Amino acid sequence: MIKIKFMAICTILVVLCMCVEEETETPSPTTTLAPTTAKPLATTPISTTPKPTTTSPPTTTPVSTEAPENVTISELRRVIEIKAEGEVLHYQRESFWSNEEFCELLKSKENFELKEIDSFKETLERYNRDLVNPKVEFDESKNSTTLICDIEDAKEGSWFDFDWLLRPYGLDFLDSNFERKEKELYWKGEIDGVETIISIKFPYPISNCHEHVWPAK
Repeated sequence: MIKIKFMAICTILVVLCMCVEEETETPSPTTTLAPTTAKPLATTPISTTPKPTTTSPPTTTPVSTEAPENVTISELRRVIEIKAEGEVLHYQRESFWSNEEFCELLKSKENFELKEIDSFKETLERYNRDLVNPKVEFDESKNSTTLICDIEDAKEGSWFDFDWLLRPYGLDFLDSNFERKEKELYWKGEIDGVETIISIKFPYPISNCHEHVWPAK
């Protein structure tokens, strides 16, 4: 009886061992990953059709018919003539221009005349001289403008003082080699690249120093 029970137990153990072996040998199910496919990047189609270009119509700038006020026009030549009479100096400065420049001046005569007079007046006032009866004449036959006026308070005692004329131009009767004739002082040269002639005449024989002129004894 005991033998039978022992054999039954052995049989059961054998069966259990076989079951355990089957469980260890049975491979665990593997999960197969689905293959991944790379998605192409979204690309924006490039248009090969050229874009139409728009050109704006050219702009036209209106042309002014007046001479510009702030443009400095340089004369080709100037002639300054001064005549002494009593205690007054009669002054005139004639400026010669190219055809083009003179045409520009004619477009604004009044403006040019005011500027010429005001500029010369300011110069005289710095030396305590007075400007009397100023005017500007235009000569189309010579392409020239002439500033004409009288200058008062230029005489001091028995002599005339010409500091107002010489200093702005950097001149001197002696150092700049003015030619003294019997009744006239004369100079010809260039001032700022402009050919310039200066003639100062008196009704009597004269003597002079650097800036003053008086009757010769």
